[in-house]
Amino acid sequence: MDEKEQTKVAGYAIAVSLRLIMAVGVNAVYVASHQIAGPFAAFTIGVSAPVILQQIMVQAPNEAVSSSPAASSVPPPLPGGRRAAPQDTAQPGDVDVR
Repeated sequence: MDEKEQTKVAGYAIAVSLRLIMAVGVNAVYVASHQIAGPFAAFTIGVSAPVILQQIMVQAPNEAVSSSPAASSVPPPLPGGRRAAPQDTAQPGDVDVR
């Protein structure tokens, strides 16, 4: 095997190893929360682990959580207890991934 083929095999082995680790981790979470009823369910969850983790990352906030009022996306209350509508933060070129 030449060096180029070894690099491809190493990359493939790393990718497969990471997918197996993700599958074990997601299965462990589901088993700990008693949401897996049998081995077929565990296999199915394990196979879909990369997709599950991708969906979690899409739904997670992209900004760090801060306790300062300036970093809050919720506007402060107006006089009389009413709340102002939040401002649209979309920028030209933004893509909706849903």
